[in-house]
This record gives sequence, structure tokens and C-alpha cells, in this order.
Amino acid sequence: MNDLQKDLFELLPVGFCTLDAGARLVSADEVAVDLLGLEGEVKGARFLDLPICRREVELLFSELKAKGRAVDIVVHRNQYQGQSEIRLWVTAKLDRPSGLAGLLIRRAPTPQYHREGVSAHSDPQELVQVFEFLAPLFESSGVGLAIRDPTLAVLFETPIWENIRCNALRVERDASSTGFRKGVSRIAERTVRTEDGAVYEAIESEFHSGVADNFRIGVAWDATELWEAYQTIKEQAEELARLNKEIRSLANKDGLTEIFNRRYLEESIESEVERSNRYDSDLSVIFFDVDDFKAYNDAFGHVAGDAVLRAITQIVSGRIRRTDIFARYGGEEFAILLPETPLRRAAIVAEGIRKQIAGAGWPNRGVTVSLGVATRKNGDTPLKFLERVDKAMYAAKRSGRDQLFIVNPDGQMRASKG
Repeated sequence: MNDLQKDLFELLPVGFCTLDAGARLVSADEVAVDLLGLEGEVKGARFLDLPICRREVELLFSELKAKGRAVDIVVHRNQYQGQSEIRLWVTAKLDRPSGLAGLLIRRAPTPQYHREGVSAHSDPQELVQVFEFLAPLFESSGVGLAIRDPTLAVLFETPIWENIRCNALRVERDASSTGFRKGVSRIAERTVRTEDGAVYEAIESEFHSGVADNFRIGVAWDATELWEAYQTIKEQAEELARLNKEIRSLANKDGLTEIFNRRYLEESIESEVERSNRYDSDLSVIFFDVDDFKAYNDAFGHVAGDAVLRAITQIVSGRIRRTDIFARYGGEEFAILLPETPLRRAAIVAEGIRKQIAGAGWPNRGVTVSLGVATRKNGDTPLKFLERVDKAMYAAKRSGRDQLFIVNPDGQMRASKG
């Protein structure tokens, strides 16, 4: 360190030290030794054991080793005749075994220091010269620095920061804030992608005290590998979520008709009956079975039978609401769960389905269905609910097929008059 640099450090006053990845001191100048309260051998001293450290400093280093981020914290202690502020500025690189560098800045605007010539409005060029001295160390660690005056004119910047300023392609992330904290405001924190494809984390703060009054100081570092890794993980997570959603959908759907399957219907009846009992709301269900379907399959083949089931599915889907749950219960049996629907309205829906299926132009011979309709009664369980509607459907089949039977909450059954 030459005399000019030494004078600048003492004028500010600024102390500089380096630390390894284990937060042990590698080197420290005289001002840093004074600020840190060091005595005896400096090299190898554990930073976290120093008097100025608090719990947040220890947490800081654990975060640095995990994230490789540039951070800015403030610690205080009594020094000389007044309260001094010691600012610890730490940068870290995950890919370097000795990649921590510390810059300690003490600013104490007491009468003692004003007499020594350090005011709150010192020549910013002094700060620039200090940064010019520090720039090679930071650049070698992949960290860029910049200083801008209150008019936002650039007073000093390293090549990394210049690349970000001149060749920014887009902002990938903006976590800027306008709050005021410990003499710092207008904190800009952005993830920027440049034209050469690199990604940088950039932090710029405006200071309101000491030699950097109303000046902006920026720190940036190459985060391309971390960002690309984050994007890869994000894309993989999105793809996994999509696949999980698809798997859940497939698990709940019938392969032939692509409507819900019995498993999903039974789960839905469980939750809907519970909800209907809790809020005393209407809940109805329709069961129907394709008449003489086995004979149809025997006469015309299973391919023709499958076509009938798919066509019936399309007819029914066009007559119910999106909130209704339509499922293939098994073979040629189907069920429709109708939340917030009274028995009379459910019977109208069922009758419309019966008539449309019976009147459709089927290719081989006519197709009809037998239907049963029931509604929830107080204290119903899913099993009792399904047993009532199942009995109504089989009553319709026994009565000559192509019929609709309605079962009242009291258990009385009657045929619909259409």
C-alpha cells in the first residue's frame, strides 16, 4: 500500500482486511486492526470471536457459505470519545476456497473527527481512489464495483459493472425497495442478463451519511451458473407439477369414456354428503344403466358396445353443469352427483337424459337406459345415499326398462310420468 492509499484509508478512516472461507483473518491493515480491537497475532484470528461480532454476523457467514451473496450489515460499539459506526461489507464466491473479502468502514462524525478534516461532505474522489485501489481484488473474485454521484453520473466503475450498465438485455428479477434503513435508502437489487448471456446479481444503495452522502455505491457479481441452475430446477419443478397433475387426472378418469371413474365418484360423494349435512344443502344423485347392454355386445361386438358408451357419455355431458360430477360406475352403469340440486330438479335432468338417449339415431338398434334418482336426507351416510338410488334404478329396470324411478327421502318410490 503506497502513501497516498494509506493516507486515504486514514482520512476516511477505512480499514481493510481479508478473510478465508472459514471466517479467519488472512490479513488486516493498521486501521482494521484498530477497528476490530485486535491484539497480538492477526493471521488466523477467528472473526466470529472478535468483540464487535454479534449473532447476526455469525448468521451472515453461514448464509454466505450457502448462497455466495454480497451482503451489507452494520454493527456498533463504543470507540474513543463517542459512538462509532463500523460497517462490515463482505463478498463471497462459492467456487473459491479463500473467497471472502471484508471492507470495514468507520464513520464517526464527532467533533474530534471533524477537526481532523473528515466531514460528512468529503471529496467523493477520495472514495473513488479507494475503490480504484480495491477494484483489482474484487474483480479477481468476480465482483464488480461502481460509484455514482447524486445526479447519477458514473464516477467510477469496474469492467463488470460497465458490462451490466452498457449491455443489459433484460431484468430477470427486481427486488428493489425504497425504504430507509441505517442511513441507506433506495436499495436496488436486480438480477440482470447481459447481451453476452451472462447473468449478474447487482445491488445499488444510496447512502445518507459519512463520506458517501447521497452517493450511490453498487456491487455486482456473476451469478450465471447459480441462475441457470435455478432456472433448471424451476423448469423441472414445473414439469413435475404438470406430470403430477396429469397423473392425478389419469388416476381419476375412466379410460374408455374419459369421464370420472368410480374411485373419484366415491371420494366426491364422501365429501359432498359431509358438506351437505353440515350446511343442510340440497344434494341429489342419478344412477342409470344401459338396458340389455350384454345382448347388444353379443350381437354387434364390443367395439360397437364401446361406441354406444362413448356416445351416451357425450349426450349426458351436454345436459349437466360443469359443477356436476359424472362418472362411470362400472361396466354400463353411470352416476351423476348434483350438488345444490333438489330432488325435483334432479328428476327433470334425469328425464331429459332418458328421452334424448331413447330418441337418438343408433346405428344397429335402439338404445335405452333405466334411471334412479335420490336426494340426501338428514344424517345420511354415503353408503345409505347410494343404496337408495341403486334400489330406484333397479326398480326402473324391473318395470320394463327405459324408465325413471324417484325415491323420496322417506324411502317411498314412484315412477316418473315423464
